[in-house]
Amino acid sequence: MNFKILTGLVLFGGGVGLIPSSAAQQTGGDRPPLPSGPLLRPSANYSKWQIKYKYLQDADKKDEELYKAAPSPQREKGTMSMAPIRQVVVTRTDPVIRVEMVDVDGYNIDQWIENGNALFVASGLSDPTIMSPQLKAHIGDYTTPNFPDMQFVSPSTYVGVQPLGGHPCLVFVDKETTVWIDVDTRFPVAWRREGETRIYRELPPPQATLVVPAKFKELGGILKRNQDLLKVPPPRGG
Repeated sequence: MNFKILTGLVLFGGGVGLIPSSAAQQTGGDRPPLPSGPLLRPSANYSKWQIKYKYLQDADKKDEELYKAAPSPQREKGTMSMAPIRQVVVTRTDPVIRVEMVDVDGYNIDQWIENGNALFVASGLSDPTIMSPQLKAHIGDYTTPNFPDMQFVSPSTYVGVQPLGGHPCLVFVDKETTVWIDVDTRFPVAWRREGETRIYRELPPPQATLVVPAKFKELGGILKRNQDLLKVPPPRGG
């Protein structure tokens, strides 16, 4: 089989901040056999998982420095950050999902999703706000069980198996993006595009259904009523 995986990997920060320096590449005309089973399993109901982000400028920094717990900085009221994301924790108890985010400047975004409606409050904003398409594109879409930015995972983008972080992984490549998926669990291990790397980790599952806070619930009720009004056909003309 004329196939090669380039394994140039740089580990730093105790192995959590895995930076693949070369994407997996296929050479020649043969494709390695694809193991049976689903390629990437969606996140389960009553699940919790974490994504840690690293960027090229983080190469010389330790994890303790990048991910240390700290109170969110004060931001001018009425403004919010669109800085790159540093860490995400997703908790799913359908129909309620909570997404807790911290950006590289230490500002928080707390997102609550119920029945597909995404609301959030962020550092600098005193009240919950409806998630805009622009912000969803920036932070990722967590309204479904699917992992963001992995739509390209398919038999046609599969290039082989490679060990990564102590796990044998299925490797998928699409243009500048590479994803490593644990062979045994089919849970993502790492995602990389150019200077951005995401490291995934499953956390202990929640033991109870999430309850949407009242301030989010109120705005969610207004949003649902407006959506219902849009479904009502207009009265016929005289």
